[in-house]
Amino acid sequence: MNAVREVQSQQELQTLIDVSEDPLSIQIWIFRTQGWINLATYRKNFNPILKKTAISPSTPRLAQDSKFKVRSSGWLKQFLVTSFLLVCVFLVYNFARIKWVNASPVSIIAARPDNVPVIDIDSLINEIEFNRGSNLDKTTRTNLRIRNSWPERLVIQLTAKRDSNGNDSRFYDLKLSIDNSTGYMIDLAQVKLISWKAGQPLSIDTMLFNNVNYALATHRKLDKTYKGDSLSLSFEKIRAKSFNFCYSADVKQGNFSDRWFCKE
Repeated sequence: MNAVREVQSQQELQTLIDVSEDPLSIQIWIFRTQGWINLATYRKNFNPILKKTAISPSTPRLAQDSKFKVRSSGWLKQFLVTSFLLVCVFLVYNFARIKWVNASPVSIIAARPDNVPVIDIDSLINEIEFNRGSNLDKTTRTNLRIRNSWPERLVIQLTAKRDSNGNDSRFYDLKLSIDNSTGYMIDLAQVKLISWKAGQPLSIDTMLFNNVNYALATHRKLDKTYKGDSLSLSFEKIRAKSFNFCYSADVKQGNFSDRWFCKE
């Protein structure tokens, strides 16, 4: 496609030539001639002059012809190329970007740790008393029960909003809570949060809680966003001096009769 403009004077013609971004692509039709000529031919044959001149019999035919047509395709080609590139960039961005859609929220309660098997506490107490040859006092019995049944008494839960793109999920607006029903203050609780992708951990974070009360649940909001296909939650360490309790996820097997007993 070509843009054709008609001018009435030599000065208008020269103005169009001066502002053209691609003068070499300009073609000029002089009225009462037989076709288009390029800019070099025009300058060679007619030598346009910008200042006003008087018309005389010796003035070239161009000066007597008051109409010109100028055709230039350079600006149009540049416009089309630029438009094409912009469309390509838009299409690549639109199809390559990840599109997230809202999915169902997530709620996780930490599972019982592998190193804390279910124990029949009454049988354990009877075995200890038999081996010692004496009965345990009430406080010792109570503390023994708490130390060996703490996963039911100390519960961590995570809730999160979730978006999905079909292959992946992102978790945000995370809220972590610890419900302590031991009846004692927990001096320290260290929690581990892992995001997973295809069975492999993507990120591992630990959070420390001090003085976890037993009257009200402890809550904490996490600002971080996690990506992957799932999340897991667990206790790393727990310590409570009030009932001589020390738990560690690294401990595989302690004192069988009182696995998590400690004195500090």
